[in-house]
Amino acid sequence: MTVQTKKQSANSGSRESALAHQIADLAFFRGMHKGHLSKLAEHATRVEFNPGEKIFQAGDSANRFYVVETGTVQVETPVPGMSPIPIQSVGSGDVLGWSWLYPPYEWNLNAWATEPCEAIFFFAASLRTELDADPIFGNAMYQRIAQVMMDRLHHMRTQLVTACRNHAPRQLEY
Repeated sequence: MTVQTKKQSANSGSRESALAHQIADLAFFRGMHKGHLSKLAEHATRVEFNPGEKIFQAGDSANRFYVVETGTVQVETPVPGMSPIPIQSVGSGDVLGWSWLYPPYEWNLNAWATEPCEAIFFFAASLRTELDADPIFGNAMYQRIAQVMMDRLHHMRTQLVTACRNHAPRQLEY
């Protein structure tokens, strides 16, 4: 993972301002208060992943989340004694990760880049502190994450129904 840190930027104020504008343009954050977008930018940086590079792994500390800007990320669930099962591919504009919001703050799934990928990386611990301190900001973020969770659960339900239909024993005809 390649990360642009605040120290690498000559002017972190203008970097955060530019990042705040980029964040505001993402569908996930659309309509958020300008001050909240600025707070998000304070806890964010840009990252890049190479194809095949692990982004997070089940059991690891969920201390971050991402919004994918370019590329595709495969999300999969680990299965003891078997290969991981692909859950979903996420791409441009998609949020990656919500385990950072809920104790024990550990990833439940694996994620890896399937092609060159650029994303905005958000530092979770400091952002959670901001969300707790500002209930309006916290509510705006939790509503957005809840929608992502609902969308992903609907996707997984559709996959499960399809898998069951494809593997269900045939009904006997009388």
